[in-house]
Parts: sequence; structure tokens; C-alpha cells
Amino acid sequence: MKAILDLIDLVDLRKLSVIGVNGDKTDELFGLVKAGEIRQTEDGIAHFYAGQESGATGNFNRLKRNLQKRLINTFFSSDFHRDTYLTAYFSSFKKDIVCEALMKSGKSGTAAALAQEALPLAIKFHFPELAASLARKLAHHYSVIAVNRRKYEKFRAIRDQYHECAYWENKAVDYYNDLAIDLRLAKTVKSDLIEKAKKYKSKLDAVAHEVPVLNFHLFRLNIHLFLFKILNNGEGIEKTCREGIDFISRLEFTPPPRAQRTFHFNLIPAYLQTGNFEAAYQTIRQLKQMVEKGSHNWIIINAYQCILGFHWQRDEITGEGITAIYDSKLYRIVEEELRIYETYRAILSDSDAIKLGKFLNETPHYSADKKGMNINILVLQFLVFLRRNDRSAIIDRMEALQAYAYRYLAKDPTTRRSELFFRMLFLLAKSAFDLEEVERRSPGITAELHNTPRQISAIDIEVVPYEILWEKVKTWC
Repeated sequence: MKAILDLIDLVDLRKLSVIGVNGDKTDELFGLVKAGEIRQTEDGIAHFYAGQESGATGNFNRLKRNLQKRLINTFFSSDFHRDTYLTAYFSSFKKDIVCEALMKSGKSGTAAALAQEALPLAIKFHFPELAASLARKLAHHYSVIAVNRRKYEKFRAIRDQYHECAYWENKAVDYYNDLAIDLRLAKTVKSDLIEKAKKYKSKLDAVAHEVPVLNFHLFRLNIHLFLFKILNNGEGIEKTCREGIDFISRLEFTPPPRAQRTFHFNLIPAYLQTGNFEAAYQTIRQLKQMVEKGSHNWIIINAYQCILGFHWQRDEITGEGITAIYDSKLYRIVEEELRIYETYRAILSDSDAIKLGKFLNETPHYSADKKGMNINILVLQFLVFLRRNDRSAIIDRMEALQAYAYRYLAKDPTTRRSELFFRMLFLLAKSAFDLEEVERRSPGITAELHNTPRQISAIDIEVVPYEILWEKVKTWC
């Protein structure tokens, strides 16, 4: 059923009646799935084959296959006028398929005319494999059917050029995928992964000027981002994103929305790390013009705005972000993050209206996220108790807090700042909440926290910079 549901989201449903027969069981199944009345195979069997002694599952599976086939056919009859890039993509590839069929039917002249219509589109919109395929057909036509050496050599040269571009495009994709799977399967970032990323970056950069293809440059620059993220190099990320934005701005066409957004999205954590808050805010405002209001991306952007407000110490910016998220029907997907943001706002404003039990009950998911947002839950728990001057509650939890920091945060550079802050909180309790004693027992810990850079990959975990929280802690001791 998932394939059918996904296809329904993809096709232009106004075209569905063009393919197949209206009013049959397949059409009825489509209506029921679209209305949400059938979401799984059991629902369909109950509706169409209730009481059938045998063959119900097989019959319904055939019905699903018929609908899937009809939806796929509908997809190829759909128009994509809202997106010029998609229109060019499907128009060009459909023509290439028709050209192949025409040539195999001995209608090479018509095929060549169609190929010459599609080739400029494939070149303009950076479809190198398609351009090579169309040029190959034309080179064959003008060498064997309608003999013309000048045209033959012209199209053979185009085929060779775009065959080479397609080769490097595929190389860039393979290199990126190779790095991505290594990172996902590795427990820690090892030096050989960094060296591999550097090697891939160097190979692709060496041919960058010879491969004027969108996807090649997107994956090449994403390898740059991959390397700079694991090196925690915010300035490198900023430079890469500006290069990507500049490249896209010089294209003769508007690329897919994701290609336009990716570099803006990556700029935000980099700006947060380097402290360029004004630039982060401007980037967030630009992104809001590039996504649908209320969408999943809209929520991600406004979550970044909440974090920016905390880092910039501008509560109104955080408040705007929270309000914007609540205005979306999808706000429940980040409901627990919202509780964390709201509790931090209450803490920083010295509000007494925090109900700790309610907060902990509303953030159950993150209790298992030991290196992620659960850090914030533990920090907020400590801060609420300290704000209430409930020092016995803090002391009761200190042993568990120390064990947590040692088990989950130690020896991991991405959580080093969190580990240092937990050590500061533990020392505070151990020193009977005497700040001077904390400095005496560990004089370098605050300096180390200040000198330890924030990790770009975990910028959304340190919701409020620990230096800001420590200053708030000092006002309560």
C-alpha cells in the first residue's frame, strides 16, 4: 500500500481518468485510498472480498497492482508547469524513450528530428547522460542513415563531451555515498575517513572547471560540507555555501528547490558556530521565502530561529520562532523541542511558573536520546531545582549525573562542551554551591569551556550556550 500512497502524492490526479477505465474496481480502490478509508491490505480485503472463502489476498493484490500500473501511467501523462526544471526533465527523457522506439521501428528520420528537439533542452538543463544518449542516436543517424560527416562529427563530439560529464557526475555521487555510509557505520570519526574525504574533494576539484553540470557541483560541494563538518570548520562551510549559492545564481535555469535550499540550510549552524548572528538571521529570513509556510522545512527553519534567539540573547526572536511553529498544523512533530525552548525561556526570564513534573512528562521521547536532547532535559532539571533553591534534590541526583556524563559524554568531541558543563554543575553541588570554591577546585574548567568551540553537528543540541546558562546559575548562588 505504501507504493500506492506515495504515487498518489506524486501524480497529477486530474490526469487519472486519461489512463485506464473509469468506474471499475481499480478506480473505486483509488477513491477509497485517496479518501483515507483504505490504508492497509486488510482494509481492502474487508471492503472488496468480505466473506470470500479463498483467494481474497491474491485478488486484492492484483487489484493493487492494477492501480499501481495506472498511477505510473498517469505520472507519465502529468504536466509539471509549476516547475520548469521538472518539465524539462520529463519532457526530454520521454522524447529519448520515444526516439529509441522509433529507431527500433526503422523510423530513424523521425527519431533524429525528435532527438534534435530534445538535445538542446538536455544540455541547457544539465542532463549529461541524456545529452550523451541523444547525441549518440544522432551520430548514428548521420553516419549510417542520412550520411553527413559534418553533423556526424558534431554529434559525436557532443556525445563524448557529455559522456565525460556523466562519468564525473556519477563519480561525485559515488564518492559522496561512499563517505556517507562510512560515517553512518562508524562509531567515531577516524583519521582515514577524513583523509578519504580530502582525497575525493581534491579529485573532484581538479576537474570542476571541465564539468559544467549541476548535480556534479552539488555533490562535489556536499563533499566539501561533509569534510568541513567533521573538521568542525564553520568558516569552511560558509565559504562552500557561498560558492554553491553563487554557482546556482549563474545558472540559465531555476534548479529544483532542494538544490537552492541546501546551501542556505547549511549556513545557519555555521553562522551560529562562528557567532555571525546577523547573517544567520538574514539567512533564516531568506529561507522562509523559499519554503511553503507551515511545511516540515518551515518548522526546521523556525526551530533554528529559536536557537538563534537564545545564542544572540534576543528573546523576541526565539518567541517569534515558537509562535511560527505553533501556527503550523505539523507542530506536534517538534512538540518536545518546543517544551524545551519554552522552559529555557522561563528559566532565563526567572519565571516561577515552571512545572517540572509536567515538563518531564511532556518530553518522554528524549529520555532515550542520551547524547542528544536528553542533555537539555537533565540541564533544565538541575536549573529548575537550583532556581527553587531545592539543593537537596540536586544533591540526590549528583551521583547519577556524574555517571551519565562519564558514560555518555566523555571522550566524544561532539559532546565535550556538554561534558564540561556537567562537570561544572557537579562541582557546584560538591562545593556546597560556593562559586569561589568551584573556581578554586577547578580553576581552568570555565576557561576550557570558553575555549572549546561549539560542534556544528550538535549546534541544535546546545540550545542555549553554556556560558549564558552559567552566568544565570551564578545569579542564584
